[in-house]
This record gives sequence, structure tokens and C-alpha cells, in this order.
Amino acid sequence: MSRIVVLALLAALSAPAQAAPAKRAVPAKPVSQAVTCSLPVGPKDTFATVRQRFGAAAVRDKIAGAEGEELDGIVLWPADPARRLELILTDDQAHTVSSVRIVGQSRWTAGGLRLGDGLARVQQVNGKPFKLYGFGWNYGGYVNELAGGKLDSLPGGCNLSIRFEPSPMDDYPNGISGEVTLASSDARLRAARPVVAELSVRW
Repeated sequence: MSRIVVLALLAALSAPAQAAPAKRAVPAKPVSQAVTCSLPVGPKDTFATVRQRFGAAAVRDKIAGAEGEELDGIVLWPADPARRLELILTDDQAHTVSSVRIVGQSRWTAGGLRLGDGLARVQQVNGKPFKLYGFGWNYGGYVNELAGGKLDSLPGGCNLSIRFEPSPMDDYPNGISGEVTLASSDARLRAARPVVAELSVRW
């Protein structure tokens, strides 16, 4: 073997190994998105504009309201529980979107909250204690006073409605059911471990 070949082999063996090219990180798919005063819809949207934007993912339907009432509305992504949103329409001639409701297994958020959040989380985000109606009637579990906290009005001028349910749902300790108003600090209420069961953004 010639001296030149030997020197070439020695140089190759002594050269530092090249690092393998780094794999590009693939961003994780967001587990949820936020409903705001203008996204995914706004107060000037109608069924026509929503359908134009979302296509077959927007379905005109009746949506359950209080006291057995059925409301005119639109369901977005009705076949996907994690993405499902309910849009309530006004009952006037314009039929514009009046609110967006997050229920069931939906993973959307609103105001920094998500379904399943407890009293402590809501109070933390609001920055102040709050009050809600007792459980077991048509307006049971709805927050009725946010005491001027951060959730009183969302950026953009819309409002957030929050409804709690006890855990389990049929567990109503004495004093927290019916047409009463409860403080978020009430020990009886905390014992029921209520969680957010519905969030609505309203204009």
C-alpha cells in the first residue's frame, strides 16, 4: 500500500465524526382554542356568514334553552364533541349570533376557563370571590355576580356566562339548592366540589 493511501486512511480515521442533522420539532396540535368576542364568530354574524366561513361544519339546529325552551341556533362541528360549539341566534328578522356556548365535552376555552374547572380556578382567574345561584332549578349553578372581577367583561366588550354543576350532579348538600344565592367561599358549596359545566360568550 502506497504511503499516500496510508496517510489518507489515517486522516479519515482521525477526522471528527459529523453529527447527524437535527430533527425539526413538530409543533404539538393545540388541545383547545379560545372563544373571544370576535372569534370564531362575532356579533354581526348570521347563519349565512357562518355557513360561508365554515361550510358543512355549520348546521342550523334547535338548541336547548331554559325551562324546556328550544332556541334557534347553529351547531359548529356537530360530529366532533371536542370541537362542538353552539351558536344562539336572535329571534328578530336579522337572526344574528347573540352568544356562543361551550358545553358537553368541548375543549374550547373562554376567558381563561374551560369545562371542568372548579371554584378555586374561577376565583383565581376572576381575581375576586363571586356568587352563584343554588342548584336544582332552571337557573341553578349560574354565576350571578362577579363583583367587578376580571371576568365581568372580556376584552372586546362581550360578557361571559358561567354555569356550575356539583360533582356528582345529584349531590345537593343542605342549603345549596333552590333559588338561593351562594358565595364562592361557602363551605357547603365547596363540599359539593362543583365544576364548570357551561361557558357562554354573549354580546
